[in-house]
Amino acid sequence: MDNLSTDSQSKTSSEEIIAIPDDDKQEDEHVDIEFITYRHTALCPIYYPLIYRQNFSKRNYEDKDHDDDDVALQVTLEIVEEEDHNHHHQDEESSTSESKHSVHEGSEDEKHRDQKSDQADDCIKPLSIYAHTTEIVDNHHSRIIYSWGGRDHDGIEFQRYDILEKKWLPPIGMKESDDSPPNALYYHSLNYNPVNNSFYIIGGIRNDDSTPENDLTIYNLDTNEWKYFPFEEEAVNNPAPGIYGHVSVYRSFNNTIVLFGGYSDEWISKDLYVFDCETETWVEKIVPNIPIESRSFSTAVYNPSNDSMVIYAGELNIDVPVLTCDLVIFHFKTNSWTVVKFEETKICPVPQPIYGNTICLIDQRFLLSLGGCEQSNRIPKNDCYVFDLKRNEWSVCIQLGVAAGRLLCSSLVHDATGSGLYFYGGKTEEDVSTDSIIHVRYRFAGEFFFVEKIFQKLKNNQLCDIGILISDE
Repeated sequence: MDNLSTDSQSKTSSEEIIAIPDDDKQEDEHVDIEFITYRHTALCPIYYPLIYRQNFSKRNYEDKDHDDDDVALQVTLEIVEEEDHNHHHQDEESSTSESKHSVHEGSEDEKHRDQKSDQADDCIKPLSIYAHTTEIVDNHHSRIIYSWGGRDHDGIEFQRYDILEKKWLPPIGMKESDDSPPNALYYHSLNYNPVNNSFYIIGGIRNDDSTPENDLTIYNLDTNEWKYFPFEEEAVNNPAPGIYGHVSVYRSFNNTIVLFGGYSDEWISKDLYVFDCETETWVEKIVPNIPIESRSFSTAVYNPSNDSMVIYAGELNIDVPVLTCDLVIFHFKTNSWTVVKFEETKICPVPQPIYGNTICLIDQRFLLSLGGCEQSNRIPKNDCYVFDLKRNEWSVCIQLGVAAGRLLCSSLVHDATGSGLYFYGGKTEEDVSTDSIIHVRYRFAGEFFFVEKIFQKLKNNQLCDIGILISDE
């Protein structure tokens, strides 16, 4: 972020409490902040058998000042990383090998198909951008990644990437009418609502004049129509006009959008703001039992398994802003926060305070974070961490970080149907924005869950006739 300070150090708590959160905790009138420490484990639960990068020409499709010979879309498909999986369980080896073989064959077919699509659709090129947002829309017969906003361009349309066809589709969202989107944005938030097939864009900064946006905007995919809901100056339930650097999630539990953090001029709030997607109004300001420090430029996901909002890293909104590496979880049922610290280890680097990383939630349990940069410089990192929200553990996936490369303000979507991760755009270590799509086909590490299943069976006395007491520690 251009306005981040460079000489401050993040605060560390003087006391940490190791505890195991209870997801089945009943709703309570008052629950204090819970401080826990995630243990380090050398065994990463997620295994990456194949990573490939899809590169395009560096030229934006909005650039009109070029020769016709320059228009042709350059598409390359590069196998980046392939791990030896002989360490997995023997009962998984045959299926893994067959799947891996099919992936290789599919990759070659996809490469030829992409080149064929290049000849037919050479005008459809991705943008080289960063600080944009992406969401995936999976309607069973198609899986499309939608990208909105970002820096280094002034487009006001949704870019679309077809996961199945492995190609970019014509952008949508621009209409020759008064209800077309007014500005390209960055440092905004984007959420998809599957109930009404709509996107929700909140706040941000305009690309054309660097002024804050004052709206919540809804775009309906079925009707191709936009709706605008300006923030009211004195309203209690909506955030202040001109907010940016915040995070928001779609809460499927009650069909709402929940916003936290960010700032606008001198406005800073430690509360959460709720937008009802059915009534299309800001209906509530959630005041936590005990608030945590507000923060900006964080990343967030919603965890439907326990109705919680998970927020990672970012910049603390305090008198002297500093970055943080805290993982914080807001529990809607108890109206309380959990603050997570990380166990120190000499085996690998411990998560450091960063901003500009990208995250996703896998299997409603594993939070994956990649990239970002530290406060002392703007050099993108390639650190890749996996946080197990069930076992309270953290691990490192070095191979994925090295293969994906150093990225800052990139975007990440999780394709649950195809067991895939898609990174798009971002700033590279050369300090230029990229148009690459990085696709990761992942599987879960067999031995990780094997140990977990054995532990559970022992705990439930299912493997012997003699009762054995096993502590959660």
